[in-house]
Amino acid sequence: MIEKLHGDIVFWLQQMGTFVKSCMQENISVTTKTSLSDIVTNIDCEIEEKFIHYIHTHYPSHSVLGEESASHFKAYNQGYVWIIDPIDGTLNFVKEQKNFAIMIALYIDGVGQLGYIFDVMNDTLYYAIKGQGAYCNNHKLNKPDDLDLKHSLISLSSCFIVQEHSSPYRHVMTNAQGIRMIGSASHSMLAIFNNHYHAYISAKLRPWDFLAGLVIADELGIVYSTADGSPLPLWEPTSLVIGTPHIHHEIISSYKVN
Repeated sequence: MIEKLHGDIVFWLQQMGTFVKSCMQENISVTTKTSLSDIVTNIDCEIEEKFIHYIHTHYPSHSVLGEESASHFKAYNQGYVWIIDPIDGTLNFVKEQKNFAIMIALYIDGVGQLGYIFDVMNDTLYYAIKGQGAYCNNHKLNKPDDLDLKHSLISLSSCFIVQEHSSPYRHVMTNAQGIRMIGSASHSMLAIFNNHYHAYISAKLRPWDFLAGLVIADELGIVYSTADGSPLPLWEPTSLVIGTPHIHHEIISSYKVN
């Protein structure tokens, strides 16, 4: 069953990647959601609709949680639940045409079984199958180095330029080897999986922003929690600290002190 699911997801993602690239030269319709930096495009909506159609056609008993249709979602820890972020980093997609990704995950009874992050423009698929390791284009990924803060690059979400969010992390921001802002949860996590960065901190994410990445993180020994070190509430908006074990502990300890 898992092998069939994996094969279907990879095939669907390849189709979605081709679709996205075919739309890059067309007029993209952009709609503002909650702010000028929180937008959705017609491409987001079309990708999600395609995924939902595929899933309901092949797996009609499964539930789907999609970013653009979340208000209709009812089931959480029950049975097979697919989580879709059709374009993570939509602002990057519109403005840069890079540093965005398609993310999809499958959770069974609240436990992540399959997680995929597809870097469309680099044609690179990162994925994990629970208990079978994490991969990049079918090459197995190694666990990233477990460095300390002073030897690490840290990715922050853009909200940390606002003082109220940044103050608890002042120690992190001044003592890390470097701070980066990518504007995409998927690419921030990919930087950890690739051993380039060693932590990512976000003040607020929604389930579709991180659930696929958690499946991959589990296979690489990467740990995660809320900002205060509590377990993540998987189906609710939440803060996120994700990184290699040593630096995750260092960040959480710093947050509690401040």
